[in-house]
Parts: sequence; C-alpha cells; structure tokens
Amino acid sequence: MASTALTLSHLPRTSAALKRPLRRTSVPWWRAFWRRARTPLVCDRCARAMTDFMPVAGERVCIRCVASARLPLAQPELAGAAAVLRTLLLEADLEWRAQRDRPFVDERRLEAILAAADVVLWWITPSNLRRPDATALDECTTLQALAAFDRVWSLRSARHRCLCNIFAAWRGSQAKAQRYAELAEVDRRYAAWIEASSAR
Repeated sequence: MASTALTLSHLPRTSAALKRPLRRTSVPWWRAFWRRARTPLVCDRCARAMTDFMPVAGERVCIRCVASARLPLAQPELAGAAAVLRTLLLEADLEWRAQRDRPFVDERRLEAILAAADVVLWWITPSNLRRPDATALDECTTLQALAAFDRVWSLRSARHRCLCNIFAAWRGSQAKAQRYAELAEVDRRYAAWIEASSAR
C-alpha cells in the first residue's frame, strides 16, 4: 500500500524553493545601525552625541535642540498678525459668497487672499516647525507681502483701511498695553518697597 504522507516530491514548487540558496542582503539593517552608533555624531549646538540629526542653517542639530528651540513671537507682532488673519478669513468668506451664484468664477482675488494668509501663518509658526522655503520669513518680508496685496486689491470688510494699517494699529495697541503693564508692575514693586521700608 502506497504511503499517503506528503513528501517534497508532491510539492514541486516548495522543493524547488527549498533547494535554492538563500539570497543574502548586502548589509543587514542592524549592522548599519551599530556601525553608525559606533561613530557618534555630535550636535553643533549642544555638543552632545546623537544618532540622527536635522540640518538647520548649515548646522547638524539633534532632536533635543530642535524641540527646545521654540521661539514665539513677541506679543505686539502676534496681535497684528492675528488681526490680519481675521480680516483675510472674513475677506475670503465675502469673496466666496460674492462668487457663489455667478456662472463664471474669477478666483484671482481669492487666491491672493489665501496666499497672503499663508505668508502670515508661516511667519507666526515657530522657525523650527516651518517648511524649508518659509524659514527666512520675518516681519519685513511679511509686511512686503501684505503691501503687495494692498496695492492690487481693496478690502470688502473695511473699505477705508488696508492690511498694513490693520497690522500697525493692532501692533501699536498691543505694544502700548504691554508698556502700561510693565509700568504698572514697576509701580507695584515700588509701592511694596516703600511699604516695607516704612514698616521698619
């Protein structure tokens, strides 16, 4: 009676695969990792050893320095940028409503609004979180983009104002409030010092 057990002869594809020599990879991933770990990289900012880095302005920066390099904007600039963004969002909504029922949509103004908003958003984003083409954005280049919008387009929500004026007004108001708060803090500390001196 013939045996019914499965042998390699019953599975020609399997037997052919088992007879083929195993292909060897050039360098296993763990060898490449340990070779990299044996030659440690050094962060250009904190001089600590690192296994991986991020190139920032020609420097090799470790992840700890990237995470701690959060540089928020000063309050007056942030207030002006927020006011400009609110105005641009309102303008985009008004433009969309004006173009909604027209058979031929002119998207040039809406594209200009979104481009200006994109510049402001990337400017208020911390520099370590920006995309490469937005790393050099500063207040001067942002104001140039807003002025370029003002030269071509007028605002529907504020016909007698422009984006640069809105930015300057909110920035000045916030800077004045900040100065008043600093003076109030100086007055409070001076009053506390006078009270402590007179109690002696």
